Amino acid sequence: MSQPPPPTRAHRARGLLASFRSWATIRFVLVGGLVAAWMFAAFAVLEVVVGLHPQVALVLSFASGLALHFALNRQWVFSSDGGYALHLTRQGRRYLVTVLIAYAFTALCLLIFSDVLGANPLIVYYSAAAVQGAVTFLVFRHWVFQEGQSTQAEPSRGGALSQEGETGGAERPGGSARA
Repeated sequence: MSQPPPPTRAHRARGLLASFRSWATIRFVLVGGLVAAWMFAAFAVLEVVVGLHPQVALVLSFASGLALHFALNRQWVFSSDGGYALHLTRQGRRYLVTVLIAYAFTALCLLIFSDVLGANPLIVYYSAAAVQGAVTFLVFRHWVFQEGQSTQAEPSRGGALSQEGETGGAERPGGSARA
């Protein structure tokens, strides 16, 4: 038998669009709102109640917000009954790369459209956040928290190291490696 032809560009585009028509999209938006509320509240408490310098309060609230965002996205938005293709540490690295690029994109949009071209910074920020949010959702779903077959080399023995230097095997949502 012959194998089916590889998916066309249109087929892949329809698959990406279908990614948005799911409960994961609603959960992603809810997590974003919850984490934003957490970060605002944590900043206010640290700065006003505890009396920390605003920059210190910002760093602490932002770091705790990222940790909460990662955990909720991994365990609730993109949870997988069949395990994850990547180990927790690789997901964490990919997550950090994604959020740093998202931050850089937003900062660049503000620089170009607001500072250089004179557009309203709030309109630029909200527009960039909408684009960045949609792209981040797709990157999280298809690159950071991907399901299915491991993209790493399979270990020859249980617990052996893969080519990436991490234990092989997909990880379950609870954090334990699959046997």
